Amino acid sequence: MPDKSVASDWPLLGRSTELSRLSECAKAAHAGHSRLVVVRGPAGVGRTSLLAAVRRDVLRHDEFLVLHASCAETERETGYAAVRALFALAEVADAADDVTARHRAQVGATWAREALTVSRSAGSDMPRLLHYQVLYGLFWLAAEVMTDQPLAIVLDDAQWCDEPSLRWLEFLLRRADRLPLLVVLGQRTDTPGPVQGILAAMVAEPRAETVDLPPLGHADVAELAGIVLDDRLDPLFVRSCADVSRGNPLLLRRLLEELARSGVSTDAAAADAVARVGGAVVAESALDRLVEQSESVRAVATAVALLDGTTADVGPHSLGELAGVPSRQVTEALDALRRIDVLRPDSLVFAHDSLFASVIGRIRGEEVERLRSKVARLLNDAGWPAEDIARHLMLLSDLPESWMVGVLVEAAAGAQQRGAHTVAVDYLRRAIELGRDEAARPHIRVDLARSLGESDPVAALEQLGIAISETADPRTRTVIAAKFGLTSLIARRALEGARVVGGALDELTLLVGDRPSPADRELLATAEGVLLATSAEERSTVGLARAKVRGMTPPSGHSPGERQTLGLMSALAADECVPVARVVDWASRATRVLPDTGDWAILNAARALRLADEVDASHTAYRWLADRGGEQASATHVLALSGRAHLHYWVGDLHAAAAEGDRALAERGPGQARTSMPEIVRALTHAAQDEPGQAEHLLDLVDRSRPEDVVGEWPLYLLARGHARWVAGDPDAALRHLLACGRGLAERAVTNPVVASWWVDATYVLTSMGRTAEAHRVAEEGQDLARLWPTPRAIGIGLLSEGIASAGTRAVDLLGEAVHVLSTSPAQLELAHAERRLGAALLRLGDAGAARKHLRVAMDLATLCGASALVRTAGRLHAAAGGRRRQSGRSAVDNLTEAERRVADIAARGSSNKEIAEALFVTVRTVEMHLTNIYRKLGVSRRSALVEILPSGPARHRGPVSADHDDDRPPRRAAYVGVPTLAEED
Repeated sequence: MPDKSVASDWPLLGRSTELSRLSECAKAAHAGHSRLVVVRGPAGVGRTSLLAAVRRDVLRHDEFLVLHASCAETERETGYAAVRALFALAEVADAADDVTARHRAQVGATWAREALTVSRSAGSDMPRLLHYQVLYGLFWLAAEVMTDQPLAIVLDDAQWCDEPSLRWLEFLLRRADRLPLLVVLGQRTDTPGPVQGILAAMVAEPRAETVDLPPLGHADVAELAGIVLDDRLDPLFVRSCADVSRGNPLLLRRLLEELARSGVSTDAAAADAVARVGGAVVAESALDRLVEQSESVRAVATAVALLDGTTADVGPHSLGELAGVPSRQVTEALDALRRIDVLRPDSLVFAHDSLFASVIGRIRGEEVERLRSKVARLLNDAGWPAEDIARHLMLLSDLPESWMVGVLVEAAAGAQQRGAHTVAVDYLRRAIELGRDEAARPHIRVDLARSLGESDPVAALEQLGIAISETADPRTRTVIAAKFGLTSLIARRALEGARVVGGALDELTLLVGDRPSPADRELLATAEGVLLATSAEERSTVGLARAKVRGMTPPSGHSPGERQTLGLMSALAADECVPVARVVDWASRATRVLPDTGDWAILNAARALRLADEVDASHTAYRWLADRGGEQASATHVLALSGRAHLHYWVGDLHAAAAEGDRALAERGPGQARTSMPEIVRALTHAAQDEPGQAEHLLDLVDRSRPEDVVGEWPLYLLARGHARWVAGDPDAALRHLLACGRGLAERAVTNPVVASWWVDATYVLTSMGRTAEAHRVAEEGQDLARLWPTPRAIGIGLLSEGIASAGTRAVDLLGEAVHVLSTSPAQLELAHAERRLGAALLRLGDAGAARKHLRVAMDLATLCGASALVRTAGRLHAAAGGRRRQSGRSAVDNLTEAERRVADIAARGSSNKEIAEALFVTVRTVEMHLTNIYRKLGVSRRSALVEILPSGPARHRGPVSADHDDDRPPRRAAYVGVPTLAEED
């Protein structure tokens, strides 16, 4: 790094101690005690400035004859180059021609002529005898000078000194014990040269001293900054300058000049600007020093840049092979690069990002291509991971070798496995663009579609369509068509998917005939399952799908294709009220082996299990899908979260439903915007929580995606609209949406009464509007449907609907039976509604005491569910029945399930998780899950806090609500409420 300018126009700061030591050595030399002083430090530390100050202020004052020079790296192989530079100023090269010169000087000049003039024989190739004569000749020249006055030889950049010149200085010092000689050498410590060993030997002599130049202190930095910036300096600003420059005078100078040009203030707030500007200055300085290095060091720097972060496990042999440098020199080169701040200490990473770009930018374009190809080949031959190699292949403009495409495909598979689909897309697009194997291209397109399906399903369909057209084999076409069909579900192009899958299935059926092989049977089953899924998704084709299911023999479910078919069959069958036990059997078999079953089959089976009130099984299936996250959430992941939210809503846990719904909305990527389930389920929750404005805002967003053709979404959308308008106080609009929901279900041949229980809500609304006859008709229609799907939920809400439409003692009897039936189901929110309706009916009959009891239960259940709207309406009736305004009888402890309460009681006694598991005969993981839920519900973070919160008595049993339920006792709540959220289970 050039630093000679510093000597002339900048003050010498922070070097008074070193200057004093040199002055003492000069005095000793003047007195006839020769001295060698080596001034050492990295580039820019002020070494040259100090040597200049010594010549100017010390040696001239002491009347030394000063011979001074600076060694050049380009002349380190030229013999006696430094000697010639030193003696050139003394004009002694022609002393032999001076007849008045003394005899010794004459002989010395004659013998030294080989060194003092440029000669081919000077240097390492000189004959030994002649070399010895030259050394003596130069010695006599110096000795003749010292007969008249002290001699000082000042040689800077001695690390680049040619060997013969340094040998002469060593020769001179050994024979100058009582001569007035001072030799001062300046040595850069960040740039070792070939004479390192000679310098080390010279320093080891008794008359030698070393002066190591330290970084400038903060006071010196402040003084120099004050000179340059001429401003009041904040201590934090000075500290930032010192830290960035690391006390290096040259770096500090460059930094201060750049700050002055940039107009940066010198207060404490400028620390960030100092760091930013200083980073560029330090990088530029390191690049300057890199240019000065040997060719082998620069080659290794280029190799490190080409490897670009994949050098951690690259050995010297591989690095040397890439750099074209012997492996024994690689370690030395890396040490040099670290010394000059090009590489970080103990690392193969560039100290500054700009250095990487600068090193790469110095290579010609075609050479960069060749070297990058060489890097990729080297890493591939060494067995590096495909993704490390792929980063280098992506920089090439061509992939001429077949293994390169294979590496990109393998790297994409790894990226897909860890959920980095965007990265996989880049790899696969490049493989398709540059690959030359046409037979492999359809398979690469399938892999590409797999990653695109998570972010851009329409583009994925395009790739799959091209892959089908590029494939001649019917079996392979069917495999790709099945993937096309599943992707079409995400892209909302199910009709197109059904057409493509149906065509491929017909072609394969014609090919395999009546006796397909086991592999063909599995492929047929898979394609049939996908055809069912695509047909069932759209209003125009769902009827065909249902007809197909009615004529199918359910498969056993032993293979993935059969389980996929069973999953779709279970959902379609549930919609048509096929016997509950049969639906549960099909859905259970479909989810028996989750990892090998298609996502859409699992989603449909989980939905069927929910409709059948198989809450735990439904939760397990949704959880398995939702847990499979990656760099970005997949479409099925978001649908699983929405399904989980709906399941929480289903069992009356609105807080958990809201949390899951918000998570589904937050984690959905651009490609999954085509599904409206997150908005719909969250809107249902908002309405139940007395937040109609938020509900309608989300539903307005759904309007733009026009989900009316999607079988599973449109009826629920209308149901949510009806709930929101009812809570907002608009019964006419609410009824309009609810009746439209019923018509939509009928158009889609959905007869299951619990898919969207519009009829119960319509009965509410019609009764409130005084349209009791219509309410009766709707209630009777709902009862008829409930008998087709005889779960406790369906029967219970059927009784609830009929009770709402009735009056007097009949209403009380029907609603009391509804409460009894619903208490045996997971339908806690519906149970709260039934309790509220029963209380209202009793109040109308004048039985205020009984009414208060049921309204109190309704309020408490609604509070536990988080149903604010119901709490409000039940509270008004409770007050009308003479109930006292008081806080809910339920404490936070009552939010715990029975299992959680048992765990909490034992944990409060100080038992460990393992002890709790052994006492309750459960796994430690189950205990951990329960404790997570307990801490969340009670608002504590440690088990010691449980002692203060939990009552001393035993936990109460939480069974169905009994008829003799006391008004002052909290209602009992089934353990269905509080299905753990994903966040709790993690």
